[in-house]
Amino acid sequence: MHRTSWMEFIGFSLILSSLLIGPAVIGGVGTVLVMQAGGLIVVFDRTKKRRSEDSVLRGFRER
Repeated sequence: MHRTSWMEFIGFSLILSSLLIGPAVIGGVGTVLVMQAGGLIVVFDRTKKRRSEDSVLRGFRER
């Protein structure tokens, strides 16, 4: 490998990383927020549908 190719490779990797890191950070934060919101929604749904789910589970256990 020549020095010029190494420099090109390093520059290319830096540009790629800079392009990828921005969306990755935004995506990571977004996914964390979505996961937290989803967890809250799931908990809310569970508290709401606890009675119906329990009855369904009991029906399956009886079979």
